[in-house]
Amino acid sequence: MLWRSPSGIRPSDDTSDDEDTVTIEAAEEPFARIPDLLHEDDDIVNISSIIIATLAAQKAFVSVDSDGLPEKARDNFSIGYIGGYLDTVLRRRRMATTRTAHTIGEIVFAGIFGSADGFEFYEKYLSLQHAADADVLVGMSTGESDIELWLKNNLNVPCSWSAYVHDCLGTA
Repeated sequence: MLWRSPSGIRPSDDTSDDEDTVTIEAAEEPFARIPDLLHEDDDIVNISSIIIATLAAQKAFVSVDSDGLPEKARDNFSIGYIGGYLDTVLRRRRMATTRTAHTIGEIVFAGIFGSADGFEFYEKYLSLQHAADADVLVGMSTGESDIELWLKNNLNVPCSWSAYVHDCLGTA
């Protein structure tokens, strides 16, 4: 993200008011704008919408050769990836253990896997996470890593789920 210090604020060593110099800095977008207020219907909708929107490009790439999500995009790794991605965002917003987080999880899984399967997949994710399923744990770690790398440098767009489904994990 490109940043320029607002007028009246002393720039740090990393920024410049010089028209010819622009510094690229890590930013916490798009999640930094999520309100800190909890237990509000608007917050649930906003957070769910942002998470689903940030996964939409990957979902499109995953579904490019089929009418819907292929079977590999619905396996334990994939369920873990979506769960890890979601959990990382919620943890960063300090919502990982709230009832609101559960509602957001259901909405996100329904948004990604469809309303017919989403709620079932979310419950499956929670169960497999609790059972320490190896594929779910690897998927969770990958989803978490994608978010953490993206928030450090917004040029590191999350793409590991689509890379996994298309058998090119490690090359993305």
